[in-house]
Amino acid sequence: MVPALLDPVRVRTAVKILCRQAAVAAEEAGGGTVEIAVREVPRGWELSVADPGRALSPEQRDKAFVPFTPQRARGSGLGLAVVARIAREHRGDARVEERPGGGNVISMAFSS
Repeated sequence: MVPALLDPVRVRTAVKILCRQAAVAAEEAGGGTVEIAVREVPRGWELSVADPGRALSPEQRDKAFVPFTPQRARGSGLGLAVVARIAREHRGDARVEERPGGGNVISMAFSS
């Protein structure tokens, strides 16, 4: 993997948020598997968390990283905004896509 300079505390916070939200989505869906993957991408690496929950609509995906715009009934709308900010602090970005077969994949890319 390409080395990247990261603040381990901030990245750990982002990973915890993504895993917690994926677990909530799985619970709301009545179960399922949460998948976590790390892969090398051009000029860095990417961490993604896939949940089996209800897929967000295109409109919800557009607003997923905007503070105080919750995507679920439970929540403040801050979790994904924090994830996006941490990714930007590390010269990266965050995105959400629909998971094939249902659910969502939320990814954070980090530049090296």
